[in-house]
Amino acid sequence: MKVMIERDLSTADCGDIAITAAEGGIGYWSVIDKYDFQRWQDPDDGYGACAEVPEDFVFYTIREAYEGGTGVFDITPTLIRRGIQLFLTGAGGFVGRFFDDMEDFACMDSAEADCVVQLGCFGELVYG
Repeated sequence: MKVMIERDLSTADCGDIAITAAEGGIGYWSVIDKYDFQRWQDPDDGYGACAEVPEDFVFYTIREAYEGGTGVFDITPTLIRRGIQLFLTGAGGFVGRFFDDMEDFACMDSAEADCVVQLGCFGELVYG
C-alpha cells in the first residue's frame, strides 16, 4: 500500500504527534521553547482535539540539550510528515511498528513520537 503522507496525515494529526513527543518523548535530548499545546487546539471541541493548522505552523521550537548539540528545529507539520515518511521506509535501519492507517499515527506512543521527531530533524535516530 502506498501512503500519501501529505494527503492522509492531517495537520491536526501532526499536532497530536507534536503533543505526544513534547510531553513524553523528546525531553531527554531536547529543550522546548515556549510549549503551549492550546495554541493548536480546536476551541469549539470540548475534548481538546487538535485543529487543522497551516503546513508551516510552528508547534514549538526545540534545541539539542546535549553538550556539543547545536541543532535548533521548528517542529511543524512538514517536519513531522518527513519523520513519518522515514519511519515508514525504515530509514537508517530503523524499523517502526505497523500502523493500520494514518489516523493510527495520531495515537502513537511517546517513544514512537520521539523517533518521528528525531527522524524529521536529523534524518536518522541520533539519541537511541
